[in-house]
Amino acid sequence: MELHTSEPMPETEFGTANLSDLYDLQKLYAALRPQDPSYREGEADSALSNVLAQEHIKLIVARLDGQVVATCMLALIANFANVGRPIGCIEHVITAEHCRGRGIGRSMLAYALDLAWQHNCCKVILLSGVQRDEAHRLYASVGFDGDRERGFVIKAPE
Repeated sequence: MELHTSEPMPETEFGTANLSDLYDLQKLYAALRPQDPSYREGEADSALSNVLAQEHIKLIVARLDGQVVATCMLALIANFANVGRPIGCIEHVITAEHCRGRGIGRSMLAYALDLAWQHNCCKVILLSGVQRDEAHRLYASVGFDGDRERGFVIKAPE
């Protein structure tokens, strides 16, 4: 069993993804969502290009020694309530297994929240699988309250 420190790694850099991050992102997503279908040749490049082109979507990455080791997506949703302030939605929070417990995920979420507040979001929501207790502790550690509101999900019909 590998031991991790609770201190964030000082050489970790946070920012938004670019096309050269494709391979690292695919590895992270495959680890989180192994049941997802695989992209066919060329589709992943196109999908990532599409996401990166969206002004209201921030695909956030944490880089360690030039490699993407964590990611999450912040979507800024236009809103009529709260005098038009957007709602932030964070999805797909993933940290490479060998980097967990080092503060990288927590620092990345803090970076995402800072971006949301810079965009004047009235709140940030995050959904997580009910069985992911370790992730829930991470989310609570940066201020998310799992008991404040209730989320509901419906999946697309197959």
